[in-house]
Amino acid sequence: TTYNVTTDVTNFAVDRFVMSQKVEAQTLRIVANNQGYQIKGDIRIAGTPAAIEYRKLRDEPDAQFRLQATLDDTARSRLGFDLYGAVTGPIPVRLAGKVAAAPDRDSRFSVEADLTQATIDNLLPGWQKASGKATRASFTYVARPKSSRLEDFVLDGPGTSVKGAIELDADGEVNSANLPVFAISDGDKASIKADRTSEGLLKIVMRGDVIDGRGFVKAAMGGPARGKTSQGIADLDLDVKLGAVAGFNGEALRSIEARLVRRAGVIRSFSLAGKLGVDTPLIGDLRGMNGSKQVIYIETRDAGSLFRFTDTYPRMQGGQMWVAMDPPTLDQAPRDGVLNVRDFSIRGEAALDRVVAGTPGSVPNGVEFTRMRIEFTRLPGRLTMRDGVVRGPVVGATIEGYIDYANNDVRMRGTFVPLYGLNNAFGQIPIVGLFLGGEKEGLLGITYEVVGQPGRSILRVNPISAVAPGLFRKFFEFPNAATERPGATAGDRFQDTTR
Repeated sequence: TTYNVTTDVTNFAVDRFVMSQKVEAQTLRIVANNQGYQIKGDIRIAGTPAAIEYRKLRDEPDAQFRLQATLDDTARSRLGFDLYGAVTGPIPVRLAGKVAAAPDRDSRFSVEADLTQATIDNLLPGWQKASGKATRASFTYVARPKSSRLEDFVLDGPGTSVKGAIELDADGEVNSANLPVFAISDGDKASIKADRTSEGLLKIVMRGDVIDGRGFVKAAMGGPARGKTSQGIADLDLDVKLGAVAGFNGEALRSIEARLVRRAGVIRSFSLAGKLGVDTPLIGDLRGMNGSKQVIYIETRDAGSLFRFTDTYPRMQGGQMWVAMDPPTLDQAPRDGVLNVRDFSIRGEAALDRVVAGTPGSVPNGVEFTRMRIEFTRLPGRLTMRDGVVRGPVVGATIEGYIDYANNDVRMRGTFVPLYGLNNAFGQIPIVGLFLGGEKEGLLGITYEVVGQPGRSILRVNPISAVAPGLFRKFFEFPNAATERPGATAGDRFQDTTR
């Protein structure tokens, strides 16, 4: 008997059919004959439009399947591919392969995704991609009963090249990865290997000659933006050795060795070693402070190079620095810290040079300082500073405000106090000092503000405020830029001492 049947099925719907999602179709065409059958048409998977073709031949054990769709943010979320909010925008996807007839057999699909219109923020560590930048991903997806594997994975775009293989468990978590080519910027030469231990710890090893670390720095300084879910790994063993990491303003961190172990979202150990500037050591570790309290501690004798490397402030020169801060957590809770810098100078800040012009003890093309101390709170995508004091023989200053990394915005304010040593002496007088300027500001001062983008902000002063001593100077200050958080300050919890 030879037969050929063509059927049009209308108003088709079935629950929990593809990835546990509902599948609907206004019309599906089914064609069957002696060689097999085919289903073809436009459907909706969890409300997302897609075109499918399903073909099963009589002499082949597996069925052939094709799908073409555009996944937007809502579609990816419904299908379980929200990627922690690191990807936004539409992604056209094409899938073709074989569906296993038996549950103990592997299904294999070739997948192509066009990421051109998507905006990507740290989907891979340090990887930033703007919408409109042509980028494509392709791989062979192997679906197994209890795991899946991305073979021949290739991510390709301008300045981006990642190749290798990734294995996922039944929950979509990484079991292992081998990426012998890991370049998210032009000139990167690095590789990554990852394996999950029997205790559930994901051990990641990164090796390389050089990488562009500006994306890493921006992600580390700012953290996840408000409203985005942290994509940190709760149980992690990170081991990094790199020849050089290029930062901002032409600075680089060389001979880097870093190690971090985190269990249940809590950092258990941390170490950092590298060189800044002209072979100046940069070290960091996890240590106890104020009894049993654990803090991340980082120090260097070239604070200016570190500030330029992180694009925090480019005009500082030299400086012995240490910073102590609460270890970061996965819940995005505010973390406090204290920054101390001694014996540094500011060069090339025209507005500051005008403040000290003609002052006895000033030097051309720069202002010397003996100490800076700032308390800060790190929030998602934001660093808030308060109670900052800068002291020097010629001028001093107070500092408060914030750096908003998520919105690329800097807002800080304070008061310059010329002739700081003599001027501030009036403020040390009990009771009277309150009316003559307080403990930090002095008798005479000039208010200022810093606005703009991180690393490219502008300093503006208000010369009229010089006529207003003490408490009256508050009337001439720029609008408050600081966002205070109630409760104990960082100064109450961190000891102001070095090792």
